[in-house]
Amino acid sequence: MTAVCESGWDWASNSFNQNPCAIAGALEAPCRGLASYTLGPLNNTNYIAPPKGSALACECNTVMYSLFMACTACQGQKIQSWTSWDQNCVTVFVTQYPLEIPTDTAIPAWAYLNVTVANKWDPVASEAILNLPESTGSGPTIATVNPSSTSTRTGSDSFPTLNTPNSSNSGGGGSHAGAIAGGVVGGLVALGVIAALVVWFVVKNRRSKVAPSSAFIKDYSPQNNYPKYDQPPPPPAVPYSAPQMKYNPSDPPIFPTPVYEPSFGATTGYPQTTYDPYPQRRGQYSGAPEV
Repeated sequence: MTAVCESGWDWASNSFNQNPCAIAGALEAPCRGLASYTLGPLNNTNYIAPPKGSALACECNTVMYSLFMACTACQGQKIQSWTSWDQNCVTVFVTQYPLEIPTDTAIPAWAYLNVTVANKWDPVASEAILNLPESTGSGPTIATVNPSSTSTRTGSDSFPTLNTPNSSNSGGGGSHAGAIAGGVVGGLVALGVIAALVVWFVVKNRRSKVAPSSAFIKDYSPQNNYPKYDQPPPPPAVPYSAPQMKYNPSDPPIFPTPVYEPSFGATTGYPQTTYDPYPQRRGQYSGAPEV
């Protein structure tokens, strides 16, 4: 009896209208040297993982594991972890199927998802990439699936190791080269911006240190740090002349200043003058009776 998926799992079928159980059986037949192979229905059980000492390459890979777990889940059974599936495998192939794909089947793109990170097959992530192309038979197939692109390559006698937790060889040289080139370009741009800023600061500092012209600092005053400018000469001084008063005989304040004779017989070197407080003036009464 062939295993049948419950309703709602049509998205997991391939272009041959084969459900995950039929796809896994189509791959198991040539792996075991049989004309055909059928996966029977589960009843609260799990499909047997590759046995110790007789694990086959067609079973020790993430593609076959994903197909078996999809067949388990579509029947309503609990899926196994990846580490419980590959524990007896000597050689493990991650995100690739190492044998030739039979011409009567096709492997959906979701079977090539890397299950080693989460350690289990994820039906939600698988259903999200239904628009990616499936792989058909023409030799050992190695497929890389990521959120942005997918590629399928046909191998011959050797199978390259992909960059996974179980292998050390890198299968993404092109993406690394692009990242390196982008980093180099970004670094050059950053250096150019830094150089431009340095030149700008140097030129600005030089301009701020240029001395002013000689005409501007001709009479510079260090006391107030302000430039002095030539001032017009002051006007010539005019000698002061006291106002002249007209003589008035009846006004004593305008009388001539008396000259005092030095006392004690001191000699001043100037002609001696006798002081007369009331000099007589012509035509003026002297105080004596006149005849």
